[in-house]
Amino acid sequence: MDSDTNTKSLLHKVSTSIPSYAGLALTRFNLDSGLRKRRSYNPARMIFTVSGVNLIPVILLVFGLILLGQYRTNLITSQLELLHTQSELYVTILKNRLYESNNLDSSDPMNTAVQSIFKNLDKDVTKRLVMFDQSGAVLADSLRVDNFGTDADAGRVWLDLITENLLSNFFNVFKIEYDLPEYPYTDPQNATSFPGVETALKGKVNLSVWSANGSRLVFSSALPIIINGEIAGVLSVSKLATEVDQTLQNLKNDIFRIFFIILFISLSVSLLLVSTITTPLRRLAKAAETIRTGQGKETEIPDMSNRGDEIGELSIALRSLVHALWERMRSIESFAADVSHELKNPITSMRSALETLPFVNSEEDRQQLINILQNDVTRLDRLVTDISRASRLDAELARDEGQIIDIGGLLEEVAESYNLRLDNNQEEKTVRLRNKGNMPTDVAGSPERLVQVFNNIIDNALSFSPDDGIISIIIETKYNDLFITIEDQGPGLNTEDAEKIFQRFYTSRPEHEGFGQHSGLGLSISRQIIEAHSGSLTAGNKYDENKKITGARFVIRLPLTHID
Repeated sequence: MDSDTNTKSLLHKVSTSIPSYAGLALTRFNLDSGLRKRRSYNPARMIFTVSGVNLIPVILLVFGLILLGQYRTNLITSQLELLHTQSELYVTILKNRLYESNNLDSSDPMNTAVQSIFKNLDKDVTKRLVMFDQSGAVLADSLRVDNFGTDADAGRVWLDLITENLLSNFFNVFKIEYDLPEYPYTDPQNATSFPGVETALKGKVNLSVWSANGSRLVFSSALPIIINGEIAGVLSVSKLATEVDQTLQNLKNDIFRIFFIILFISLSVSLLLVSTITTPLRRLAKAAETIRTGQGKETEIPDMSNRGDEIGELSIALRSLVHALWERMRSIESFAADVSHELKNPITSMRSALETLPFVNSEEDRQQLINILQNDVTRLDRLVTDISRASRLDAELARDEGQIIDIGGLLEEVAESYNLRLDNNQEEKTVRLRNKGNMPTDVAGSPERLVQVFNNIIDNALSFSPDDGIISIIIETKYNDLFITIEDQGPGLNTEDAEKIFQRFYTSRPEHEGFGQHSGLGLSISRQIIEAHSGSLTAGNKYDENKKITGARFVIRLPLTHID
């Protein structure tokens, strides 16, 4: 009855421990699981691409407006120089005509001779020529030549030219604006209403640029008319820069036209970029949803690693995650099958013993069956304990605090502990440690888990070694890795067993050890721990010069951690 109760307790313990097994450990120490393809990529490529496309029209607009400002300055300067040249030509013509006729008489306010000269000088209605005598009185005005005697209408045509497109310009959002003083036209008979006339009466040339209604340019020049060394009068020339206005306006309109075209293109490209972002994200989301709902067997996440951007990196990460998930599920299935198989053996043995026990009369046979039952219960207890430890390993590895470990110092403590125990047991076996090169042996990980690995391998080595055998632990560094080699002087490994010994529940023990004393999980757990530290654990044999096996060899590789 006691054996049956123990069996039920063990089965309950097994049933509660199996579901908690999580397969392969994925911890902070597993820096590169090998499942993930490493690609060099620009982490901000998508940001730069989208931002760059949208910044193109803005940059073009700013650059165009800067060029427009420089072009406007150069154009105004050249037009002002041209007006100066034309004004000098007008003054020369006037001087010659007036000198010939000697007819610069201010007593005649409507000097017909000067008026006749103005008629032939320039027919440009955007240009106004006004001649003053030495006292500043108006002798002639080109705007009144064809309207003689109508002083009230003087200047009206010119003012109309200034305001003719005012209404249309009001609706022109992008019209040219000039930060210039307003043209000071107030009284057609007053010299102060004409820029620079007072300066020219003092014998100086005056050139200036003005604004009309804030959006039209007015060029003005005032030149003295000097005859026989004396100032006989002043010629004022004012010109509406309609050509300049139109040229600048056309250029500005072209800039904005190009801006809107490129803005439209950039927005279209942005929409295209958005579609190239959202479409693959939808594909990834759909594949993830399919996996979540279990609609497909081992559904693959789309491979977008060739994109070289954040979405490609996300695809790689998801593929690695899904691959690890399927591996974990397969491992759980395999583990459950292995546990079922391993537990059936002692349970079958116990059942046979229990079924046979009522029919056995000999006390010796009964005791033998009871011993079998006790051994099977002990074996089951060991199996369940090791299975429980294996099932909790993932969670424990994830909770372990990673730290920098001096493997050399850690192995010294392990070797001393074993030698002390061997001496206390009066065994002649020895554990020896050798550090090749005395190089730094710092790694990142969990010291408790690494000690568990070292203990598993050293315990195995001691169990196979002769009574006076030596267990050698050799530490050496190569490039960025630390190698720990543990060798014994036992019979070695069969070639086909080099990988099998890392399988769960696989055992191959010396003859002097009783059956069922080991669960076969020690080396499997050890490899799992080392791989969680981004390392590797392999097994093989060591040979002498005659190629004869002289013992087993286990090699642990761990990545070094460099401390500045």
